[in-house]
Amino acid sequence: MAPMQPLFTPGYAPTQNERQAQQRQTAPGSESRRWITPSRRSTPDLPQPPEGPTQPGAINVEEMMRSFMSEEMRTLEAQMEQRFSPQIQRATTSTPGIDDLARGVRETPLTSRITNTITPKFGSISFPRFDGMSDPHDHLLQYKHVVQSTNIPTHMLNDMMCKLFAQSLKGDTLRWFCNLPPESIDSFDELSLEFMRSYSVHIQSGKTTKDLWGVIQGPHESLRAYIKRFSKAISELSGLDDGTAREALKKGLRHRSLFKNEICARYPPRIQDALHRAKGFIELEEENERVERDLTCTRDELSKARDDRAKTFRRERQRPQRRTEHRVERTTRSGHKRPLSPPKYALGISPSELIAHLERQDFVTWPKKLPENPTRDTTKY
Repeated sequence: MAPMQPLFTPGYAPTQNERQAQQRQTAPGSESRRWITPSRRSTPDLPQPPEGPTQPGAINVEEMMRSFMSEEMRTLEAQMEQRFSPQIQRATTSTPGIDDLARGVRETPLTSRITNTITPKFGSISFPRFDGMSDPHDHLLQYKHVVQSTNIPTHMLNDMMCKLFAQSLKGDTLRWFCNLPPESIDSFDELSLEFMRSYSVHIQSGKTTKDLWGVIQGPHESLRAYIKRFSKAISELSGLDDGTAREALKKGLRHRSLFKNEICARYPPRIQDALHRAKGFIELEEENERVERDLTCTRDELSKARDDRAKTFRRERQRPQRRTEHRVERTTRSGHKRPLSPPKYALGISPSELIAHLERQDFVTWPKKLPENPTRDTTKY
């Protein structure tokens, strides 16, 4: 009988059940059995396959588990590296993502055919700048008008509009242009389509004829203000015929308006003629308003002056006559006494001397004596 292999590894502390099992194996007459050597990394109480040559067709479970775990670890490591590599790069470099930024600056969304086009000399252009908060359609119209007004040849106009378009952008819109896929724009139509799609939220809804019929002159609105609103509504419509515009203008004017009577009496052939004719009525209305305002101010001033005079007269009549106990003297506010009235004469001689002097003058004619009344009472007079 072969010697028994040690059941437990050195340094392992067996439990009570394990010690009893070892005693049963070493007892006389007991059959020798092999068990899995307990280990800290393996599950105890599991039988170990018998040693010996592997039978053909047998499956090695331990090797399968080891290969499966190795494959899982490699997959997990790859996922962790893919997920945390940007954070590691930002943490270990002083300029994170500098390669991506430099690559974005070098690349352009325009094709090589457009970028290799030689730019002709056309002078300096002041482009309108788009910041992404206004109507993109209006920006495209203004940009095309500015570029077409230069000396760029017609056959190069499409390519040059693509090359110069970035100069009309700023801020986030310029970043949007740089982030377009490389070599994806080959014409200005494609660039306009991408631009309109990206900023379509800011496109203003188009006006219709129904909006034009809703432009009505207010009860206190001047003709100038109404014509200004009506002209703005016409400019926002496309394909408007003159008949519809004239009828909308006539309907929107106030009842019994002089300009409305003019349109009804002399029907204008075009809407531009009607708007030009409104200029004279605007001047007439403003002149009438100015004259009426002047007359109103004059009437108000006269009425105010009349009221002031009446108030002064009433105040003078209602003023109490302040007198002291002596009618000859009156005390002023400062406390000084002054005579109630000036003296009756201011001469250096007495009245009798004055009369005697006048009698000796030739130019003095004395009045005749009145005839005496015989019925008068002589005792009284």
